[in-house]
Amino acid sequence: MTAIVTALLALLFEGSLPPLTIAAALFALLGLRQIRREPDRYTGRAFCWIAIALALILAILTAMLEPAVP
Repeated sequence: MTAIVTALLALLFEGSLPPLTIAAALFALLGLRQIRREPDRYTGRAFCWIAIALALILAILTAMLEPAVP
């Protein structure tokens, strides 16, 4: 849940905070790792993948829309 909330926060800030986008992806990867280690205890694999997708889409859109530094 932390990953999806962080990804949504990064989306609200429109990608102006790259560390927030990176944190969302890292939280999602950590969540996937926990789920893989203890599948009986944890669920939410779809939320992790959605957070990773949101972070990637936001990073791509931010890179496309921000002007290049001369």
